[in-house]
Amino acid sequence: MFGYKPGGSMISYGISHKGYVRQENQDAFINMDIHIGPLQNIYIVADGMGGHQGGAMASRLAVDTVLETVKQSEEQVVSALHEGMEKANKVIFEKALNDGSLFGMGTTADIVTLEGSMCHVAHIGDSRVYAVKTNQMVQLSKDHSYVQELVDAGAITHEEAYRHPNKNRITKALGVDKTIEPDFKEYCIEEDWEYILLCSDGLTNMLHDDEILFFIQKDGTLEERVDTMLRKALDLGGTDNITIVLVDLSGGDPS
Repeated sequence: MFGYKPGGSMISYGISHKGYVRQENQDAFINMDIHIGPLQNIYIVADGMGGHQGGAMASRLAVDTVLETVKQSEEQVVSALHEGMEKANKVIFEKALNDGSLFGMGTTADIVTLEGSMCHVAHIGDSRVYAVKTNQMVQLSKDHSYVQELVDAGAITHEEAYRHPNKNRITKALGVDKTIEPDFKEYCIEEDWEYILLCSDGLTNMLHDDEILFFIQKDGTLEERVDTMLRKALDLGGTDNITIVLVDLSGGDPS
């Protein structure tokens, strides 16, 4: 077992694939292990929606706008994340408002930044953020989806949610409404946290959490582990775009 070293350098690896069914990849991501504005690092996964070109544009606008906003921000970490989300929503919403062909476009967005012993998460939609422990996956984000609402109400189980025909129906996204209510959470990084995983639902719709954990903890480099997860999701059908960002909390130096 190894734990996160506050102040240490991060090592991450990200990959995105359009899958075997979709005509284009409407996901976007960034993994930056270096300072940007007030942040020591930043990791983003966005899963776009909105028809041909609209989804891809929305997710890319989200990533680019958050990065540019954070880069220029003079706020502290939490305020910078709020600022980035709000600005990205405004840019996407106005872009769709001024171009009828992009009407209804939007995107999920998950942003993670690590500061000292804290993990900051900004989240909207049904892409996910996990803390990966020695023998456990802990979901740090909560899906903004119709199916999650059914689970919360006790109407269906988690296993039924996994197979539900409306599991891709989300209730919140960037760019769909003029105002947004993302989730902003802070977690104290525990000693047994080994990785942070960000992913679009193209991965979690194909693999259960225990399967993802198995592949993350296999022997091999960070790149090999992520590539193995991607190949497995593709082998199971690859019915959606798949994006994975895995952050090694040891900084690549196990102790």
